[in-house]
Amino acid sequence: MELWGRQFSKQEILQRVGDISQIGGVRSVELREGSEAGVAAIDFSSGSGLDFTVLPARGMDIARLEFKEIPLAWRSSTGEVGPWYYEFTPAGWSRGFFGGLLATCGLAAAGHASVDEGQEFSLHGRASYIPARNVMSDGYWDGDDYVMWAQGRVRESVPLGENLSLTRKVWCRMGEKALHIRDTVENLGFAPAAHMLVYHMNFGFPLLDAETELVAPARAVIPWDITWDQMLGAEMSRAIHEASTEEIERYHRFGTPQKPQYVNRVYNLVMGADENGDVTVALLNRGFPQGDGIGLYLKYSGRTLPEFTLWKVLEQQSYVVGLEPGNCRQGGRAAERAQGRLKVLEPAETVTYELEVGVLETEAEFQAVEEQIAAVRRGVN
Repeated sequence: MELWGRQFSKQEILQRVGDISQIGGVRSVELREGSEAGVAAIDFSSGSGLDFTVLPARGMDIARLEFKEIPLAWRSSTGEVGPWYYEFTPAGWSRGFFGGLLATCGLAAAGHASVDEGQEFSLHGRASYIPARNVMSDGYWDGDDYVMWAQGRVRESVPLGENLSLTRKVWCRMGEKALHIRDTVENLGFAPAAHMLVYHMNFGFPLLDAETELVAPARAVIPWDITWDQMLGAEMSRAIHEASTEEIERYHRFGTPQKPQYVNRVYNLVMGADENGDVTVALLNRGFPQGDGIGLYLKYSGRTLPEFTLWKVLEQQSYVVGLEPGNCRQGGRAAERAQGRLKVLEPAETVTYELEVGVLETEAEFQAVEEQIAAVRRGVN
């Protein structure tokens, strides 16, 4: 492994430490105060400066994300609210939306609240509020690499209805600047089940700032669909559509925080993929005052996650950009069914999703990811 610019073997590391936790590893903790009290968490320390927190109590979501003490994920004012505070109202999901690197939307429904075939679904579904079972975390040596991991299972089920299971494994290698997510969703029932999943990834200051740019292999940029008004109402839906359309040429640019009542900008990006079917996007802030800047890339499979939502909220305190790959768009379950995109899992059918999030900190790394994305863009155009 590489640490501090030097290569070490397993034996060289073990000769120099009393325990691997001297350099990094995983540790299970429990939050103790306020609405977070009782929330189980797993802290990762990679040894490279990449540190993050997985929340088994919140569907194995990922809250904190830092690199060399630089915060990368946006954190809302709610904190890591316990799942027992979930409010089943159209927008109740938001009252415990801590932001973080990942808030899972799904499994039976995602996107906006809607009524589908007589059944009510709230904003973004239940997955983020279901505590995981069979939670495990540990580390192991793979040759001269040390791999840290956590795994748990989330089950969304109801008698006479859906019975869906999500098994999530999150891991990283010591000394590296990237984390990996592998999810397997299975229909445990004996009837076909609708399945929606969105990876609501939330990035904020100082990664997000006036000079930040989104680099993406977008073949098309589609503003918010004005017909998706079951939750918002026609007036707000129109306002989002108009604001997004007006700024469509600058969809990939950001600005300083705006006064409250800022209207969200929401886009669906139709992405090009590389020869393996993978999509890579990047957020780059060359204006960050340390070094060459700070950046981040997100890589995922476009085969299993064909949709991508860009959520821009440049409001004071709510200063966040959401990069959201998914198997659906954001209009809700009724809209997906009406537009012929609703995914259905047959009994015993499984689908696997894989994502990678990594840090970029040098101009050479910025240019390499820009060239990679530009090559995909040229190929699809």
